[in-house]
Amino acid sequence: MKAHPGAINCGSAGPGSSADLGEMLLAKMAGLDFVRVPYRSTPAAMNDLVAGRVGFMMDSQNVLVPHISWCRISRAARCVRSPSRR
Repeated sequence: MKAHPGAINCGSAGPGSSADLGEMLLAKMAGLDFVRVPYRSTPAAMNDLVAGRVGFMMDSQNVLVPHISWCRISRAARCVRSPSRR
């Protein structure tokens, strides 16, 4: 993504959703430039992800795992909450 800015599309399931905010945070923290493609719902974004029209998307585990286990999509990363630092 850094080598070819704007070359990858990211499916965004609902502007302002937690997944959408996570995508913006990823872009800012990692210094990435990708094209965010807004959808009205998660199923619409998932259809385009499975069809290959978008390169990646963020969403909750319960949405993505069935598609990963059926080998429709592959998991590139998994984010988990780290223990709080005090």
